[in-house]
Amino acid sequence: MGARWPATQVHGVVILIDLTGFSWRQAVHMVRPSFLRQAARFLQASTPVRVKAVHIYNEPGIFSTVYTALRPFLKQKMVDRVSLYAVFLLFVRIYPSH
Repeated sequence: MGARWPATQVHGVVILIDLTGFSWRQAVHMVRPSFLRQAARFLQASTPVRVKAVHIYNEPGIFSTVYTALRPFLKQKMVDRVSLYAVFLLFVRIYPSH
């Protein structure tokens, strides 16, 4: 996708992730070390565009366990770019519209 629009390659992308319906079963799958390493590698090195920010909203309590397990695999620069919001309205109030 980023290769089609050169401006995207220069300016980067903001990723929005809605975790509505995220289940315990998914959390158990995601805390496996092999999955965590693969997810971190994809987010930091495998995407053809610069990731400027990752906003995760409607985050259930169980996701904090997944994110805590993922953090050691992320570079500090990426950790600083990830924001978690319990409800979408909180995200809308904090993140300015363009």
